[in-house]
Amino acid sequence: MHKVSRRPLIFLTEPPEEDSRLDIGFCNPTLLNDFSSFSDIRPLGSLLADICYGTSIKCHNESQDDDLPILRMNNLVDDGIQYDDLVYAPRSEVQSLMLDESDILVNRTNGSKNLVGKCALFIGKEEYSFASYLLRIKVDENELLPKFVTLYLQSGMGRNEIDRRSFGAPQCNLSMGHIKNIKIPLVPKPIQQRIID
Repeated sequence: MHKVSRRPLIFLTEPPEEDSRLDIGFCNPTLLNDFSSFSDIRPLGSLLADICYGTSIKCHNESQDDDLPILRMNNLVDDGIQYDDLVYAPRSEVQSLMLDESDILVNRTNGSKNLVGKCALFIGKEEYSFASYLLRIKVDENELLPKFVTLYLQSGMGRNEIDRRSFGAPQCNLSMGHIKNIKIPLVPKPIQQRIID
């Protein structure tokens, strides 16, 4: 009998080791992307300016003095972000987690695997923060256009990368480390813009 490893790899592993996982979902052939037509494939983490979790502060349903609205996972919809059904938190508690235009919000946990990794580009001009079930991604705009990254993560190839890396049951999760390891084709910015257009 040939021993593949001295320790089982079917359980959750550290992000750097995830490409050697043997669990059924990660090695599912239908989730393996063929990147052969791209000359430059990078881990998303090498192309980010920042990534962070949202606030875990207890929020309230009614806005009070100097509160900021908080976006949650139910605010991410198929065509972007809906700005209703909001909760609020004191500005002083969430000031460091203010959203900037072109930030990408990613749903990092849900009972449904299909909703984990759902993302949207924040294009609002008003002040918002975001809750802990979301991750905020800021891309290095010298390399990537935020809208291109959002479209990629929503594409079949992007979903494959997300589905291979998400883990857990019944609550499915996608960690910051797993998002950083998502592979993305780095194409020239003019081509990214053509894809967006």
